[in-house]
Amino acid sequence: MLNAFLILAGLVVLQSLVALRDGYRFLRFVRRSRREPPGGYAPPAAVIIPCKGVDPDFETNLSRYLNQDYPCYQVVFVVASENDPAHAFLSSRLNSVLAEDPGRRLKTALVVAGYSDEQQSPLRTWGGGFRRRGSGIRRRRRPAGE
Repeated sequence: MLNAFLILAGLVVLQSLVALRDGYRFLRFVRRSRREPPGGYAPPAAVIIPCKGVDPDFETNLSRYLNQDYPCYQVVFVVASENDPAHAFLSSRLNSVLAEDPGRRLKTALVVAGYSDEQQSPLRTWGGGFRRRGSGIRRRRRPAGE
């Protein structure tokens, strides 16, 4: 009986040492992969941003979302109604940015998530396309296989 216990205890200790070694190897792998620059994998992405009102940093935040360094992404701004101050600000800002450079790759949309006074439909959208520089999205995605 004592021999069986010692054999099982030895197997548990051996299994624990193997698991500890594998955990250490995985930690090294994660640290090494975090130091490497992101690869070429960049699937299309969409960022949905709910907006209500205009705060002092609204323009800065808007510029950061629009200036990402990512090859193919869409920014969707959502407001509750057309009477929201954010709707007027976003509409004029997105129109001016689109007018500056209509050939940009970034897609945008301004969505009213309530009923529109004009169309009586649950959603009304404004769309455009443009591209800027930045880096936030590329750091937050990884392919499923990695």
